[in-house]
Amino acid sequence: MDKAVYWFTQDLRLQDNPTLSDVLRHSDAVAFVFVIDPRWFEQRNHHQKMMGVHRWRFLCESLMALDDELRLHGQHLIVLEGDPVEQLKSFLIEHRIDTLACAKQTGWFERMHLARLGV
Repeated sequence: MDKAVYWFTQDLRLQDNPTLSDVLRHSDAVAFVFVIDPRWFEQRNHHQKMMGVHRWRFLCESLMALDDELRLHGQHLIVLEGDPVEQLKSFLIEHRIDTLACAKQTGWFERMHLARLGV
């Protein structure tokens, strides 16, 4: 039985998502995960945060809408908090997941996470 995780990052679409469609076609069970990185809320360059209050509100609303849409299909969104690599590694091991999939990553941080995961 092939078990997969689809990791939502920047692209929260269910429709018109070729990677997600491929995972659903080739896996017996799929979990849907989003990871909240606490570093988004830390002050960085010039005391700016990667995640401001308005962006955070929009993201929360988008995640709730995604979860509502998944529930229409008998699924739900699993939201983890912490270092994305560590959270995903733990989840993959704990649930004996065979496949990790996500949309093509264009952001530097996201590509570094994938490199650390060995994907």
